[in-house]
Amino acid sequence: MDTRHVLFAGLLCLGSASCKSSGPGGADGNSDGGGDDGGDPTVDSDHDGLTDWDEKHTYHTDPTNPDSDDDGFTDGDEVDQGTNPLNEYNRPYIGDYKVAECDEYPNPATTGPHSSRVIDMGGSPTVVPLYEPTDILTNAQLVDQFGEMVDLYSFCGVNLDLLFIQWNQYGGTPEYAALTCWIDDMLNVQRYYRDYGYQLVIVLTQNSATQLPTKDDVSAFASMLLGKDRDKVPVLASADETMFGMHAWFEMDFHEPTLVHIGPQLNVLSVDKDDCIGVDRDPGPYMPSVPKELLWNNPDPTCESLDFPYCACPAPQCNTYCGADNCPVTY
Repeated sequence: MDTRHVLFAGLLCLGSASCKSSGPGGADGNSDGGGDDGGDPTVDSDHDGLTDWDEKHTYHTDPTNPDSDDDGFTDGDEVDQGTNPLNEYNRPYIGDYKVAECDEYPNPATTGPHSSRVIDMGGSPTVVPLYEPTDILTNAQLVDQFGEMVDLYSFCGVNLDLLFIQWNQYGGTPEYAALTCWIDDMLNVQRYYRDYGYQLVIVLTQNSATQLPTKDDVSAFASMLLGKDRDKVPVLASADETMFGMHAWFEMDFHEPTLVHIGPQLNVLSVDKDDCIGVDRDPGPYMPSVPKELLWNNPDPTCESLDFPYCACPAPQCNTYCGADNCPVTY
């Protein structure tokens, strides 16, 4: 038996009636090690790094398919890296992300925004879907700074923050000052809460010329603004900036940055309330694992007076920090 995987096997088998033995010739009384339904203790038929016996009796993967969950990683690689070879969302990434998993994933028919609002698009009223608390996040697969496709459902099981940023906001001095302020604060949040089960994800939206970001854009953004956290925070390229894409569904005022809190079961907790006093940038209050005395308690929103051309706060907090003439309309 390949003993590299004993510890992982024990975790998978804990409390499971399907794990009859700990190895060939185990508790099932079969001295050949094959168990009730066979499985050679030395042969690796699909060449994935796991023996047929381990695949059948320990990991319950397919001994004839090197990638049982079809996520692009062999079963052996996933076992070695601590991800689940039977869950397509729980897989390795180049980035050191807080990948987790849920016991059950939502029925796609029940996910997505269940509310809406009417937006005046140049004299043409348009009904746009809107996420609200208790809605369930629809999965999206977007490219990150390493050129990998990242599933949002890879973060099921942890508290997830989505931070939407217009990808060329760092092009001018006022925009850059505001953006770096936001990024610095959110990276502090990431560092503070990571070990409590938290992941920040940045999504770059279209630029002012309505061009979608490329993988080169997200890579450049990550290198410029994330520093030592470049490998810990996914920076994803938005693939749809229409009124019927994910970004629009989270927008209350169509002004970035936009912050969204998502719970461990992919449940929406807060939409576009940003970081003013009286509203919630801090994800800690939504995380039962964080003692109240250890909450981050974000200070006054010093980023707001830097924001250009509009303050990101909703009124009336925006009036306080940016002046009434610099506040966007909230729909």
